[in-house]
Amino acid sequence: MGFVSDIISKFSGNKEEKFWNWIIENKERLENLKSEPLQLMQEISPALKKYNKSITLEVGCNKNNKIDLIISADGVKDFFPIVEKLTSVAPELDNWNIIAFRPRRTLENKINLSGIDFDPCEIKLKVNCSDNAFDIDIYHPDLTETNFALIASGCFILLDIALGEYNVAKKVRYIDFKKLPEKYDNLELIAFTGLAEAFDNFYQS
Repeated sequence: MGFVSDIISKFSGNKEEKFWNWIIENKERLENLKSEPLQLMQEISPALKKYNKSITLEVGCNKNNKIDLIISADGVKDFFPIVEKLTSVAPELDNWNIIAFRPRRTLENKINLSGIDFDPCEIKLKVNCSDNAFDIDIYHPDLTETNFALIASGCFILLDIALGEYNVAKKVRYIDFKKLPEKYDNLELIAFTGLAEAFDNFYQS
């Protein structure tokens, strides 16, 4: 048997194994797309949705020129076991990193979601630590009743970047969204960029 056939023989049967079989069988073709992450994601997404429609993925090429394949529950705790089950049986693949949940990354640039800017320097936070728990109030300057869901979605993306998807879902007890007032000096707010430090200080103390 060849290298691919040897691996496939170890991963045949259940739904998880069928997904990884597909990755193995298409590995060379997928690696040729690593400079085109959007196209690469579009190639893998149907196979992941066939496995389970409740989870999602992100792909990228890291500094070591390997493909980062991130399997995500999109922050929904009920779907965490699905991600954990799939990634726990992932094969060792040369030039690939299989990652469970969106990892913490450097929070530098603003993002735009449906025409609304989410600038980590302009969105403010109030961290509340009580009863041995970590809570966050998020203050966005453009929050309204109409765009509440959109603002919340964008802020959750920033939270995942700042802390990592697992930490947001499992280690933050409470998150609330409020409109940032024009004057807020008395609220003791911090910038979004300071969240990781506050979180680490709490859990390391």
